[in-house]
Amino acid sequence: MNREPPFALCGPTRTLIADGVSRRYCDVGAAQAALRSNQAPIVLGALPFDLSSPAALLTPRAVDVTHGLPDWPTGPLPPVRVAAALPPPGDYRDRVRRARDQLAAADNPLRKVVLARALELAADAPMDARAVLRRLVAADPAAYGYLVDLSAAGDGYAGVALVGASPELLVARSGDRVECRPFAGRPRGPPIRMPTPPTAPRWPPRPRTGTSISW
Repeated sequence: MNREPPFALCGPTRTLIADGVSRRYCDVGAAQAALRSNQAPIVLGALPFDLSSPAALLTPRAVDVTHGLPDWPTGPLPPVRVAAALPPPGDYRDRVRRARDQLAAADNPLRKVVLARALELAADAPMDARAVLRRLVAADPAAYGYLVDLSAAGDGYAGVALVGASPELLVARSGDRVECRPFAGRPRGPPIRMPTPPTAPRWPPRPRTGTSISW
């Protein structure tokens, strides 16, 4: 494949890659209806954290499942610079100090505080999302990497791709087996080996599968 795919999801053992797009959905209900009516054999894409925002879902023309990423470009990426920090560094440090003080207080009802910040980067030239994904997966082969074309979410997302990698497997289903491996605060390092329970919860199988990522 000499072009960026509309969707790719890779794990430690398998990679799913979409080829072409037969239909796009910005509405989750429309995608669900297409699955239930057998108009779509599969729906792939990304879901927003804000449910009032449009989704970026699609039904591909074809799907290829392999044991690893294709031989995608791995050349140098263009230089990037930090265009914005959200929140600004000073504000973020204040939040960290406030969280630290609250956790140390004798009457503190909190047991955990989750803080996050974002860096907005600007590149000197267009970036190949496939090269970014390959680098992320190479840095942590045990992670789950993804590449999603967000064009289905509307004109504001035309040509925009969501690329990332996470060590967390929120939920996966294979037949009547459901697997969940959520966790937080994992430092980068060797893969965490999860104990295999003697029995796993089972649900009746469903005829159609939807794969999604929150963004």
